[in-house]
Amino acid sequence: MLRGGITFVALVWLTRAIGGQAARRVSPFPVSVSIERAGTTSGTDVRNRGKCRETREESAVSTEVLFYHLTRQPLEEVLPGLLLKCLERDWKVVVQCGSEERCAALDAHLWSFSDHEFLPHGTIADGFPEHQPVFLTVGQDNPNSAEVRFLVDRAVPPPIDGYGRVVVMFDGNDQEALADARQHWKLFKGQGAEVTYWQQRDGGGWERKA
Repeated sequence: MLRGGITFVALVWLTRAIGGQAARRVSPFPVSVSIERAGTTSGTDVRNRGKCRETREESAVSTEVLFYHLTRQPLEEVLPGLLLKCLERDWKVVVQCGSEERCAALDAHLWSFSDHEFLPHGTIADGFPEHQPVFLTVGQDNPNSAEVRFLVDRAVPPPIDGYGRVVVMFDGNDQEALADARQHWKLFKGQGAEVTYWQQRDGGGWERKA
């Protein structure tokens, strides 16, 4: 355990995710935005600065992106509870899976994970996707106008504009999943999204690490 409560695993993950940005910062703004010359104060420069600020504000993504690092419990044990919390807040959800097989397995699991909880959901096979409170898919569609999107099983992120929250869940024991998560971290940071990193506690629940 390092100072400030950050574990060695979390520190290594974040160091790799940042990928040396202290030496080479990636701009979250379009390349077309011109760089102001030092020392110029003409009226044209002032107008250009205003345009730069407007372009930056428009290009920044207001979506909150949460990375959930699974280290102690598998996805099947964690996902249902998070989905139920979304439904309690009247949020519609899309769960994007990495494969058809994984999507079908999660669909079956969400019907049977508990004898006491009911989690309404569906896939394209069930029809009426626009009416599903939780929609499972392998595509990048959003037929139920969901506010929250979960990315599981190494799913490729779609454009995230329009979502209030995106949740990336990845297996800490899968090196390929870790590499994907680092790339997604850099992608969302580069888009100007508010990105946070969460790790499972020993006794359950989540602790924010970054």
